Amino acid sequence: MCQLYSANAVANCILDYADSERISITHVKLQKLVYFAHAFALRFCKKPLVDELVLAWQYGPVFRSIYDEFKECKSDPIKKRAVIYTLENGDFYEIKPNINDKPTKDFVKLVFDNLKNFTAAQLVKESHKEGSPWFVVTKDKVNENKPFPVGLTISNDLIEESNV
Repeated sequence: MCQLYSANAVANCILDYADSERISITHVKLQKLVYFAHAFALRFCKKPLVDELVLAWQYGPVFRSIYDEFKECKSDPIKKRAVIYTLENGDFYEIKPNINDKPTKDFVKLVFDNLKNFTAAQLVKESHKEGSPWFVVTKDKVNENKPFPVGLTISNDLIEESNV
């Protein structure tokens, strides 16, 4: 049912759906929507949606490529799309990664439709619930007196085994 795509392709798909419904999406909300789409694909399709490691950061699961692409948006609604650049015949071309098969697009749309009305804060709270993959990975490593640890990852196996 679901094919494997870059995190930015899934992000662009979600941003397209949000724009079509005039829903504002912030960077944090986008991170969580892509994470939950990936988690539901692991749980229900038994395979990953995103071809990238999930990082455990302070505000929940994060895809580094989405962070790098949209970090300058901060808490403002995202107005652009992720792009990649390719070099052909000495010229740079901009390519917008996207999902190009209907079953995967429909799956992402289903997840989007179920989560679109949640705020970024609500999605962060959901991703931080006790027993969640983020919680399991960070519970013994987070200390109020120290900076949040870097380099923590959330495995696809852990995500698939969870109750998302």
